Amino acid sequence: MSVLLVTLDTTRADRLGCYGFANAATPNLDALAAEGVLFEQAYTVAPITLPSHVSILTGALPLRHGVRDNRGFEVPESMATLAEALRSAGYRTGAFLAAFPLSAKFGLDQGFEVYDDRFDTAAEHRFEFPERRAEEVVAEAEAWLTALDTRDPFFGWVHLFDPHEAYRPPEPFASRFAEDPYQGEIAYLDRALGRLLEVLESRGRADDTLVIVVADHGEGLGEHEERNHVTLVYNSTVRVPMLMRGPELPHGRRIPQTVRTIDLVPTVTDLLGLPGLPDAVGRSLAEVWQNTDAPSRPAYFESYWPQLQQGWSPLRGLVHGRWKIIEAPGAGTTELYDVLADPGELDDLAAREPDRLAEMQRRLAELRERSPETLSTARRVTPEDLQALQRLGYAGTTRNPVEAGRHPREMVAMLSELSSVMRHLDAGRPEAALATLDVLEQRYPGSIGLHEYRALCYADLGRREPRLLKQAIAELRLCLANSPAVPSLWRRLAEVQQLQGDRAAAVRSTEQILKLDPRDHAAAVVASELYLQLSDVASALEVFERVREPIELDGEFEIARATALAAAQQYEEAIPRYRRVVQWAEATPSQRFRATNRLGLIYREQGELAAAVTAFRRAVELEPTSPVARGNLASALERGDQRAEARQIYEQLSRENPDEPYYRERAQALR
Repeated sequence: MSVLLVTLDTTRADRLGCYGFANAATPNLDALAAEGVLFEQAYTVAPITLPSHVSILTGALPLRHGVRDNRGFEVPESMATLAEALRSAGYRTGAFLAAFPLSAKFGLDQGFEVYDDRFDTAAEHRFEFPERRAEEVVAEAEAWLTALDTRDPFFGWVHLFDPHEAYRPPEPFASRFAEDPYQGEIAYLDRALGRLLEVLESRGRADDTLVIVVADHGEGLGEHEERNHVTLVYNSTVRVPMLMRGPELPHGRRIPQTVRTIDLVPTVTDLLGLPGLPDAVGRSLAEVWQNTDAPSRPAYFESYWPQLQQGWSPLRGLVHGRWKIIEAPGAGTTELYDVLADPGELDDLAAREPDRLAEMQRRLAELRERSPETLSTARRVTPEDLQALQRLGYAGTTRNPVEAGRHPREMVAMLSELSSVMRHLDAGRPEAALATLDVLEQRYPGSIGLHEYRALCYADLGRREPRLLKQAIAELRLCLANSPAVPSLWRRLAEVQQLQGDRAAAVRSTEQILKLDPRDHAAAVVASELYLQLSDVASALEVFERVREPIELDGEFEIARATALAAAQQYEEAIPRYRRVVQWAEATPSQRFRATNRLGLIYREQGELAAAVTAFRRAVELEPTSPVARGNLASALERGDQRAEARQIYEQLSRENPDEPYYRERAQALR
């Protein structure tokens, strides 16, 4: 029997037709439920993508695997994954991911022959991270499945990200769900899932494949004032849809008992007759579909994002049967809900049910005692990682001692409003963003993090009114006075100083980043470029002596170092670095263009005009509209006495750039 795991990012159970939502438009998910097993009360371990998926693929609680957030964590190599177990058993293994939090750099690629995490390098919107649409991910998975021998058992994992904010479903779902774009994304995702299931049918694999569909977490959608997820742990974000279909599974069975996503790994190993994973603490779900009287299972959940990213209290809790407890240890509060009678968790029974509260507190304490707590913090977050997570809403504001230990419930509305600030900035409305921040400062006095967003507003306004850049710098310095060891603040300060034209100040701020983290390759690139702009070639080169080279090829780092070497006329060292970027399969088109163009400049400087022309022609192929590349090509042709072609290029550039006399003058000189 093969296994197909489909994880739906940010998908609420109560938004699927099979869970009772009338206008769901989820026919494929509904059909899957009718053909298999639906778990009515399934719970994830955390409303955060990476920790949730680690538990799905290891069967371990975050208490054991130690991954508590998307930022700063990776899966320990010692942690056994389902992919490793199945690959050892002779299964072909492939994973197809839709978004950055599941990048191979975070460790979930363990055991996969193919781990397709190729994401776009540019986002359409400023504060969003590019995602791969469901249809793109499914197409890659389809190609892999089609290439497999039909006799080979496989384990495929397909991750679909579409319901994550921002909600922009394609047509026809955009029009049909114009008033509810989140639901439109789910309907679109369902269509893509249908295509994936059709592939199983066409390959003759549907009858011998266990299909598991589960969400990593839900979405707040305004409940409890939470717009998105990661912060709170109400059912809107920790109760998830979970469906299974496969050989020997019942058809149309609905399971009312509480189950957990950590039960999936033991279920797969049980059905396949394989040994269980050493760290898996769940139990096979076969027990509950074979025995209607089986008891509910205690479901642990947590969110450490409020503590790790904001300095507020973490949240943790337990669902046992109909009862649910939520502790905020930093704030000293505990909530108790009857989730069957009160599914919206609006009536806190902690004060009225002291005996039940004490029982649930005891159960939670016992569970935590059985699972000693760990934090797996081996991974260093790069500036690119941080930017990606900020775009996804996973990175917080500047920590504020005034807010230390606060209950996240008191602060979550501020985070939702900050989302609107980012939307205003993304749409080019910094004035509207400032107006929102004025309101927030009245509601949350002393919140230092709001000043970072003010700085963004003033920086945007300063592009039109340079005098406002001083205000942006003042806001950032206020943040730095409170949090001087936050590299992202120094990075923002350097960006504003560059907008001011103060390169000397910008390089000093960038050097502060390197003092905080000498491995920050992005800061090294910026520092070197700034030193070159200041005509300080020696310092531009010296930056790279202080920074360890990346383990993997980094196109920007390689180009910057080669450029500094070229400025020092150390061409023998610069040329191979540029060539590495040109030949690197993972290089972006922009990186290839810049490396190729600069190779041409070196060849021209050395008098190797034929090589220069070849390089510049390739640069023009990469960016046909670039006046820089075409101008360089014309210059090399002119020096090589290919005057006619050079004149044609100059004339074309003159027509495109009538205010630039250089091109007209060169064209006239070659007549």
